[in-house]
This record gives sequence, structure tokens and C-alpha cells, in this order.
Amino acid sequence: MQSEVLESSHFSSFEERFGLPKILVIGCGGAGNNAVSRLTRHGLRGARILAINTDSQQLGAARADEKILIGQKLTRGMGAGGDPELGRRAAELAAPELEGILRDADLVFILAGLGGGTGTGSAPVVARLAREKGAIVVALVTTPFHLEKARVFAAEEGLELLRSHADTSIVMDNNRLLQCAPHLPVEDAFSFADGIIADIVSGICETITMPSLINLDYADLCTIMRSGGASFMFVGEASMKSSPEKIVRAALKNPLLDVDYRGAGACLLHLTGGPDMTMKNPARPGRKGQADGHHHRSEICPGPLFHPPRGRATAPSERRQEKDR
Repeated sequence: MQSEVLESSHFSSFEERFGLPKILVIGCGGAGNNAVSRLTRHGLRGARILAINTDSQQLGAARADEKILIGQKLTRGMGAGGDPELGRRAAELAAPELEGILRDADLVFILAGLGGGTGTGSAPVVARLAREKGAIVVALVTTPFHLEKARVFAAEEGLELLRSHADTSIVMDNNRLLQCAPHLPVEDAFSFADGIIADIVSGICETITMPSLINLDYADLCTIMRSGGASFMFVGEASMKSSPEKIVRAALKNPLLDVDYRGAGACLLHLTGGPDMTMKNPARPGRKGQADGHHHRSEICPGPLFHPPRGRATAPSERRQEKDR
């Protein structure tokens, strides 16, 4: 037995009976465990949260619906020591347990920090297993600082492998974090990055699990994610007193995401607002998205949702021109 389930929680009977999309969020390694812990603390509706690690102490401190210690015979619960190959082998040995968890999932988010051992090695394995079970796989990962030479090389190799198995890979560069928040305490800076990841995950979960006036569902997300090209996700938030265009600008200009959305072939736009949201509010962000660089023939699907008291825009964009996943 190569893995141990420390805690377990299954999809609800409501999801099973009424066909709601089954969403699984998996944190791989230390950074991934930190990210899912934040999601658990702040509450995530419509998804089950899983933490996996080779380090029993890190895993014990994580907060998740389910925790799995992998590679016990390889690491004795003391971590992968920065060796991605050890992390990969640990995940491969735990494949039967992971496949059992993944078999019912429709959408899988994989959160990890690349450059270390467990996250870098296990995330591609989890992505491959999830894809083999038919799920849409979205990987959200962070990359090391430039001065961490060995970790940068490991991260590059890990990201290339992860992209070959995930439908979408979203990369947050720690160097941009240093540029955006140079004076923040280290813990606060990484919490800020975790918060962006949490916003992306929760925004997509709300989009496909909560009814909208113009409904957007799992099938819409499938269309965006599986039609080819690289995909990116953005979340912006502002008071509804702000213009819808301002909310979209906030979503598209996230300083930690090094992407160029110009020429995107499709955009799934989800606008969340209070009961005072008018008919023109969902339309104006769509025009803003086209004006800001989506291709003139791109499909922009608005999905307004009432959720007082704030306004938020979630925008997964797909670039059909690039095949670099």
C-alpha cells in the first residue's frame, strides 16, 4: 500500500442524482496544499477539495475535504526532497487510489508550485489520470524566482509535461509577485497569490454550478476548453458603482498573469452583480472585451448572475491561433 487516505468526503447525493457537474480541486505538494487550504477556509461551493503530499507534516497542516499521503515506502512521509522524479514515482504508485477519486469528476483543477519535488512530479501524473477518466483538467501553477536556478530548470520541465496532459495551464510567475508587491511581508505576498488562484477557481465553479439569467454551464466551458489552443482565465472585482468596463479591465490586466489575450477566438464572460444590475450591464463588458483585443469574430457569451453586493467578472479566454499547450 503506497498511499494513505487521512480524511475523506464524497460528492453529495444531490450532485449524483441531478447531474450537476462534479468538480474536484486537487492541491499537489506544499504550495498546492497551501492553496487548497485557503479555498477551504474561505469556502468553495460546488466542489470537493483534495490535498496530496509526500510530506506527512505538511499534509497534516492542510485543510481539505480529503487528504492522501502518497509514496510512503519511498519517502517514509518525509517529503520528496526537491526531487521531481521522486514525486512522480510517488504519484504513480498511488495511481489506483487517485483513479478511484477521479473517476466521477467532470472538471478537475490541479494547484501546484513548480520547481520542487512533490508538486512538480505529481501534478502531471494527476492531470494525466484525470484526462484518462474524461475530465476537463485545468492546472494553476506558480513558477520559481529567477535566482532559484535549479528550481527554474525543474519547473520548466515540469510545466512542459503538465501542459501535455492538461486542457488548460495557467501560470503565475513569482517574479511578477516580487515586482507587484516588493514591500509586502513574504507570507502576505504568497497569500496574495493564493487569493488570485482562489478567485479563479471559485469564479469558474460559480459560473457552471449557479444558475444565471443567461445560463452558462459545464457544456459551455467544455466548448471553450476543448476546442484547441491555449486558454487563460481572469477574475476582476469592483463595486457595482464602477462601470462594467472597469470590472473587465480589472479582470484582463491581472499583474501576476503573463498572458496576451489579443486575438482570442472565444471568451466566456461571467458577470456577477446585485439586484440593481441593469440590462445594459451584461452587454457593455462584452463590447469592452471585443474592443480590447478579442478577434472581431470571437464568441463572447455573457452570463449575468445576481450575487450582492459586489460586481465581478470571470473571463476564460481561448486563443485558437496558438497550439502551445
